[in-house]
Amino acid sequence: MPSCPQPTMTTTHVKKMQWDEETRATYEDLAEAFSAHWSDSQLTSYLRRIGAGIRLPGSVANHEAAQFVFDSFKRFGLEHVRVDTHYVALPFPDPQKPNDVQLIRAGGHSDEVFTSTEWAFCPYSASGSAEGPLVYAYYGLARDYDQLARLGVTLNGSIVLVREGKSSYSEKVWLAQEKGAVGVLVYPDPMDRPGLEEDDTISGHVHYGLGDPYSPGFPSLNNTQFPPVQASFLPHIPAIPISQSAAHSLMSATAGQAAPSDWMGSLVGGYQLGGVMADGVVGVRLSVNMHLLPRQLHNVIGMLPGTMEPDRYVLLGARRDSLGSPGVARSAAGTASLLQLARIIGNITQNGLRLRRSLIFMSWDGGEFGAVGATEWVEGFLSILRMKAITYVDLDSVALGQDELEVWCSPLLGQMLEGVIRRVHLAQKHLKSHADDWYNITYRRNPDSSAFLPFIAIAGVPSVQFGFTKGGGHVYAMEGSRRDNQDFFQQFGLTRAHGAATKLAGHVVLKLTASVRLPFNPQAYVTALGSFVQKLTPHTPLLRDLHVSLRSVYSAHGDYSRAIESLTGDIWSPLHPDFTYNRQLNDRLTQMEWHLLSPFVSPSSQSLRHIMFGRGHATLEALVRSVERLATLGPQPVSSSYVEEAKLRLALTTWTLQSATNSIRGDIWDIREDF
Repeated sequence: MPSCPQPTMTTTHVKKMQWDEETRATYEDLAEAFSAHWSDSQLTSYLRRIGAGIRLPGSVANHEAAQFVFDSFKRFGLEHVRVDTHYVALPFPDPQKPNDVQLIRAGGHSDEVFTSTEWAFCPYSASGSAEGPLVYAYYGLARDYDQLARLGVTLNGSIVLVREGKSSYSEKVWLAQEKGAVGVLVYPDPMDRPGLEEDDTISGHVHYGLGDPYSPGFPSLNNTQFPPVQASFLPHIPAIPISQSAAHSLMSATAGQAAPSDWMGSLVGGYQLGGVMADGVVGVRLSVNMHLLPRQLHNVIGMLPGTMEPDRYVLLGARRDSLGSPGVARSAAGTASLLQLARIIGNITQNGLRLRRSLIFMSWDGGEFGAVGATEWVEGFLSILRMKAITYVDLDSVALGQDELEVWCSPLLGQMLEGVIRRVHLAQKHLKSHADDWYNITYRRNPDSSAFLPFIAIAGVPSVQFGFTKGGGHVYAMEGSRRDNQDFFQQFGLTRAHGAATKLAGHVVLKLTASVRLPFNPQAYVTALGSFVQKLTPHTPLLRDLHVSLRSVYSAHGDYSRAIESLTGDIWSPLHPDFTYNRQLNDRLTQMEWHLLSPFVSPSSQSLRHIMFGRGHATLEALVRSVERLATLGPQPVSSSYVEEAKLRLALTTWTLQSATNSIRGDIWDIREDF
């Protein structure tokens, strides 16, 4: 694959930026041209080409897919097309020592329950063996472990069996480790994945972070002298995906009380919570053997330059690699959407319509290992993204069903997305649902490890990810399995949903590239942040008894609300004719996201620093959890460490909000002196 020169990524052709507003295309102009250039057959052809086989990072097939994307970008008229290469070590199972699960019988002998195939593994699992009684922990969520504790089930020293879904594999393993488990088994229950074969497995990485864990906080570039450090969010316990049949064998050998009725799935036989084993069975042994292999990751990047604001970027991307299957729904569909949009918008610009802002197309590598390629790129361009990025649109997993649209986004984007969604939906006669509740916009992390998270939680760029799901929230059953191929994608009727999601993405990026004033709604952040603050209010009397005051965080949120109210007034004022004024107002809007990255957290220890979308002790989620723990302990003597922890998290939240408020207000002389 040819290596292309580094794009300048700087303001160019200042003269162009002074063109009159009338010379650029409106959103309506671009939307009309977009419809005229649409082709279902082209989208299908891209899907077939990308989803033809397994595209493991570092493999020949993935290199060929990257070359196809590169050549396509060139053919579509994109500029500065280049390959961004990163050098990483990725974990794979040792072919000489297969991962396995055994039942240990009385007398010392054991029965093989599961032996992994080449693809049945959890990237970044710890290597080693673990033994203990089996405990069934439902989906392995925090509330599931709370319920086990109430039922008297002990986790210490156990092997935990959890169902796939509801949370990422990394969250499942991290929580199990915190609760004292020594190993984790993840299986797809037939209730959640109807249609899977009983020997199918679903793989997922277990790094409770993103990117290359062996270069935390900075990009993995060739010839970089890496310090001897690794991320603190790699698990210390082994984990492995197993099949339905293996889960059934393990459950049949488990005793203890029956699981709650709502924890029951569709495995034949009963569901026991475990903690003790059936007669003649001593426990479960889990063995995982992983080794690191050097790999080159190739991100492919191209751009369509804007004419009035070429140094302001709307970015959209999709992961290209797959693990153990063609990954048609999981990654090939997103890459096909990316190519379709590059072709259409490239044609639009070649036919004379101009984009106001630059549009950057990004094909990511290493997505199956935790958005490695995307995260490493983000870490290398943090300063530029802070100053120049408008929005990131993620195209991963756009078609996992037909009926319901799930949207994960920054609150800034919610109102704009709702308008675009309704517009596109009216033109899609094939969509089954016509009720007002056919879509759901959520201001939280997507459990999937897509590039959405590094852009919003590391770089502070307003971001969105969306995809169709099946009715009731169930995903396409084959997603993530070895059967995620062309035949099943068509058999489940996902082709139309794929087209609808691609059209939606096209309208979103066109609106963002064309609008003179960005269609952001800052008031939504007041409400979103306020929902966390309101969760603290019921605990005020108890906190007062512990000499913990909420006054500072209430005051900071109030100041933030008033600053946003002033900014909103500027936004809704008549459109200003001055180019510089509108540009500065837009910059204030986009940087709202960046100012919610906690300045009190080191990126090398926790790169996901966003107080709403991030992880760690400086998030609003951590603050609420800390206060709720004090409330749970009640009037009994409380450890001073818990109290000090709550005070620290209140202080971190207060000063992050106050810092964000000061930035929104603008100049120093506009800021109150009495914090």
